[in-house]
Amino acid sequence: MALRLKTLKRQLDEAEEEIERLENSRKKLQRDVEEQQEISDQLKTEICGLRNHIRHNTRPNKAQSSADEDDEEEEDEDETDVTLK
Repeated sequence: MALRLKTLKRQLDEAEEEIERLENSRKKLQRDVEEQQEISDQLKTEICGLRNHIRHNTRPNKAQSSADEDDEEEEDEDETDVTLK
C-alpha cells in the first residue's frame, strides 16, 4: 500500500511539473502572439501613412503646380543672370 502511494505521489508530481512546463510555454507563446500583433498594428499604421503620402504626392495640385512653375521661372532667370555677367 505504501509503495502504491509513493508511486501515485511521484506520478502526481511529474504531472504537475508537466502542467507547469506547458503553462509556461503557453504564456511565452501568448506573449509572442501579442508582440506580433503589436508589430502588425504598427506596420498597418505605417502602410496607411505611406499610402496617404503617396496619394497626396500623386494628386495634381494647382497650388503646387503654380509653385513649381514659379520655381522653374526663377531658375531660368538665375541662369540668364549668370550668362549676362
